[in-house]
Amino acid sequence: MTVELVTAAFRTLPALAITLLYAALMWRLLSAGVGDGLPGDAGMAQDGSNNPAVLVQRAGLLTAQVLGLLAIVPAVNPLTPWQSMFIVLVEGAWVTIAVLLARKFVDWLLFPKLPNITMLAEGNLAVGIVEAAAY
Repeated sequence: MTVELVTAAFRTLPALAITLLYAALMWRLLSAGVGDGLPGDAGMAQDGSNNPAVLVQRAGLLTAQVLGLLAIVPAVNPLTPWQSMFIVLVEGAWVTIAVLLARKFVDWLLFPKLPNITMLAEGNLAVGIVEAAAY
């Protein structure tokens, strides 16, 4: 049983590394203002402190992305590691795109007439929590 457990752990390490890579990529994209319509520095308030509304909203996006990526970890086959890693990379790209599209869909569905981007930038924590919960 111990050998099987160690083998399973090593089998999942590359997929988990790719998951962390895509989470870092998503954070970088959100910090650059891609996909959410917020300026890159929207996580910071006017006085330089953190904007909790934007941070909660982005944490919800990252949580959705990581959960989507963890679903593909069992697809890694140790007998064909390069093919498995390619599949995980492609699936990771798909999950990242789907989460960015979900961001637009949530805005359209939950906030059709509210300026939620402006409200997030102003620090409205309620909007950040609702968006994070929707993902």
